Amino acid sequence: MLAITVGVIIAGYGVCLSANLWNLADRLFSHNSRYLVMGSATPGTFRLVGGGTALVGLFWIATALSEML
Repeated sequence: MLAITVGVIIAGYGVCLSANLWNLADRLFSHNSRYLVMGSATPGTFRLVGGGTALVGLFWIATALSEML
């Protein structure tokens, strides 16, 4: 049950990041831009990473459900 909960949290974060809900990708970009090399990432990059994070969360949920069967 813990694995499903973690998967839902990860997938939810990924969806929020990829859909740019609450301007999450823009705020992460503005926060991390001082640490990034100039011209290496855009807010769109953070949205792309959010899509990958959502997939990881869904795979986590699928794995946890398959272990329960």
